[in-house]
This record gives sequence, C-alpha cells and structure tokens, in this order.
Amino acid sequence: MERAPCRIMRGGLLHRPLIAARALALATVALVACTASTPQASPTLGDQAQASAVPTATPIPPLKPARSVGQVGAGVAASGDFRGNGKSQIALLESGAGDASLQIAVREPSADGDTFTESVWLTSGPNTFRLSRAKFAVADVTSDGKDDLIALYDESENKSGFLVFRSTGSSFSPAEKWWDGEDYTWNRARSIVAGNFGGNGHDGVMVAYQYDNFQMRIHYFESTGSAFTFGGTQGAYDSGPAQFDLSLARFAVGHFTRSGGAQQIAALYQSPNAKARLLLFDPNPNGLALMNNVYETSEGEYDLSRASIGAADVTGDGKDDLVAVYGEADGSAKVQVFDSGSSFRPAGGFGGWASLPAGSACAGATAVLLGDWNGDRRVDADAIAPADGVLVHSNLLRNMGGGFGVTSTSEETLCPRWPLTGMPLAGGSASKRPLYVKIDNRRRAHDAPRGGVPIQRPGCDRIGAQRADDRHTDHPEPRCGFRLLRRRPRGAHESALRRCRRVSVPRSRARVRVGLSRRLPRGALQLLHNVPQSARRPGGGA
Repeated sequence: MERAPCRIMRGGLLHRPLIAARALALATVALVACTASTPQASPTLGDQAQASAVPTATPIPPLKPARSVGQVGAGVAASGDFRGNGKSQIALLESGAGDASLQIAVREPSADGDTFTESVWLTSGPNTFRLSRAKFAVADVTSDGKDDLIALYDESENKSGFLVFRSTGSSFSPAEKWWDGEDYTWNRARSIVAGNFGGNGHDGVMVAYQYDNFQMRIHYFESTGSAFTFGGTQGAYDSGPAQFDLSLARFAVGHFTRSGGAQQIAALYQSPNAKARLLLFDPNPNGLALMNNVYETSEGEYDLSRASIGAADVTGDGKDDLVAVYGEADGSAKVQVFDSGSSFRPAGGFGGWASLPAGSACAGATAVLLGDWNGDRRVDADAIAPADGVLVHSNLLRNMGGGFGVTSTSEETLCPRWPLTGMPLAGGSASKRPLYVKIDNRRRAHDAPRGGVPIQRPGCDRIGAQRADDRHTDHPEPRCGFRLLRRRPRGAHESALRRCRRVSVPRSRARVRVGLSRRLPRGALQLLHNVPQSARRPGGGA
C-alpha cells in the first residue's frame, strides 16, 4: 500500500464553539493521517531469523609450523614455512659436481597437495660450501615470519661455526656467519635442533655435544636476529659421566606435554636388547629438566638404527606427536605415530598408520618431512629416500585422520650403505647399492690382511668395510683417516675379491671408507655369496 496523500486546508477560525470544536477534531485527524505510514506486512520466520543477532565466528588459530630435517644420501632435505605464507615447503640441498658448491631447490605443493613444483632458490660458486661438513636445522631466527636454514659447519680440526641462510620468501641469501667456535669440535656436535625454547617468540638452537666418558651436554645458542649468543660450555643440560651415548639417540622438537609455551626436546634412546625409551627435556629458568622414561618399548620391539623420526601434531589434539619411518631389509617401511595424547604409545601398534612397499625406503636413512601439503589443516608427511645422482624417491603421505594415504614416485632407491645382513637383497638393486671394500694402506703388500688391497699412503693405519649397525655419523674419526671415494668399478679390487673367493657383482658405484677395523664383517662375505648363480663368472672366479 502507498502512503496516503496529505493536504492541509487553511481557512478562517470559526467563532461558534461547536464549529470550532468540530474543526479542531478534523484538524487532529488530518494531522494523524499525514504522519502515519501504511501498515507493514507481518514478518515471516525467515525475516525474524535474519533480524536475530548472528554470533561472531571464532577465528581459526594458525596451524603450528611443522619443521624437519633429514639426510638423503649425500644431500639434505628440510621442511618449513620458507615463504612465510603459513604453508609448508620442502627444501632440497645438493652438492655440485665435485666442486664444493651448493644448490638449494624448494618444492612448493600444489593446491591439492598431490604434486610439487620445484624452483632453485640458491646456487653458490665452486669451493664455497661442502655439504658433508654441515649439520642443519630449520627455524625463524630473524623473527620475520619466514623460516631460515641454519648450518653448523666444520671449518677445521677444532673449529666450527654457525651459518645462516636467510629466507627472503622467494630465495635464500648466501650463507652468513653468525657464530665462531674456536674450540668447538664438529664431530662431537652429534645433533642440532632449533625452536622457541624460551617461550618469548625468538627461536634458538640447541646442540647435543658428546664429551669423553659418555658425558653429554646440550648447548644453547640464542638468536639476536643477526648473530647467535653462546650460553656457555656448561650447557643447558649436563648428563654427567657414563650416562649418555649420543650415537644411540634421535632428537626432535615440539610441544609434547602442552599445546603452547616453550618448545620441548624429545629423544628416543636405544636401550639394550632392542628396547627404546623416550626422554623429554623441558625448558625452565635454570636450563633443561629431564623427564625420564616417558615411554618405553618391550624387549626386542624396536631397533632405533632402522628408524628416522620427526615431530608434529598429526593427530590434531594440539600436542605434537613423534612420527617414525621404520625400515625393513627389503626397503619397505612402517610409518609409525607415537601419540602424545596416549602416553606416546604407538597409534595402531608398531604396524603404524601406513606401510611403504619394498624398495621405497632406506632403513635409518630416510628423511621424514612434515607439513600441511594440501591446506586441509592436517599435518601430512613425505618420506624421502635417495635415488641415483641428485634424484630422490618420494613417498607422499596424506593425513586421512587415523592413517596416511600413500603416493610414491617411480625413482629407484639408492641407499647410502650396504646393509651387511647376510640376507638376500629381496627387492633391492644389486647394481646400484654401494659396496664397502676393505683396504689396507700399509706399504708392504704381504702385510695386508686377508682381502686387503694395499695402497701407498702413509699417516693412516687402516681402511675397512662398514658394519651393518654402524652409521657414518655415529663415531668421530681422525680427519686423516677418512676418505669417501665414488668410482665406476673397473676391476680395481678384482684380485683381492678373487683371493677371498667372493663374487663380483656389477655395481654403479663403489665406496671406500678409511679408519675402521681390519677384519671384514662376517655378513659381507655371506651377502656376496648370496648373489644368484647367474652372476658368477665361469669357473667360479670373481
């Protein structure tokens, strides 16, 4: 209905009272009619719902950053928010072609998280950086919202330094020196981790440092935004003598017993009889307090040398869990989740949240990278194993809530060490696995032990094959006694192999390791004898 038209009639004032009263009444009615609007329709239920107050949505808190670092063959892989956009990326660090250079490529996940696009963020010149002399961590040490790469670098016999590769959001700046350690032995710094240990928003670095007599201290380096301040050799934690062998520990950083505040350090530690126990180091004003025996497996359940670990909140309860890729001899693996909400008992048992097929992983040498690849606010993972050359074999693990969906690439894995188990390869590639050859470098050929090949180089005593339970980083070695050679096999060790009646197997690469025991591990002989008969030469020779 339309508003009624209004007209005001002006006329002379009537002198008779009745007429005046009637005129007053009519004027009143006309005034009301002029000011009143037409009646409105009754509001419907939908109108009432729209008119009711709409509650303000609670903002979704940002997903906690998932950071991880792992060795991949001769390279390094890391995950973090390098762009500063609240999402996760993967950085792959590779050495140049024997020229001591460095290339860092960053993989950006697609919107669905199923594929990655790769771009180069840094390329250094020759003789600028040797990747084998660096141990890495990821943290935002500049407090600009973008994760940086931190490297503890071996500069000389007893000198180390911290280098920082700043992220600009689209590239990494060349390495900047943030700390010099004149009497800081790189081989003793077995593990470095980074995080917000003070709860003040500034990331720092912790270094697990091995002293003599199995004494371990955790050193703290605080970031000022342009340099590291060393907290002193007394450390934030001191285990005391005969208490801690760092070769038996794997470290990770996260919020394990709380959802905020200062981050904690978790350490899985190998006990005798194939038992593993979990330790937590909790920051306080006096340093780090040890929470001992948080969780422990039963005897015979866990060989930590076959596991690679990381930490992130994959269960979505606000506290970080431990994620482990537990490798088998045939290159298969179980992806296990130690649930912090269930006292770190493995969710789903040791069978884990997913299984990787044979030839997909290297036991103890697979990088566990964590991050939200597809933007669904669930922490995913990527188990990366080394392949030939600079290639990597990727096992993309999408978090389905209670399990991981697995998508693997087709590259053939090339594990960085021979398993030396005495068992058949069972799915591994005999032509691409490295062979450790025992060599003695004494000057007289007849002094060489059985199976040895003498080389003319004084100053170092022995070269030997590596055992199955021995890792490259487990024990410090004299600098003069370590050399890693990669070469195409052209029969250089054929005579020695023939003397030991070992079988010659075609291999793309051979590795020689210096400074180990003279005796060749028994498993190596068994392993080489398990080669199929078709690989043997006529007459049974090598």
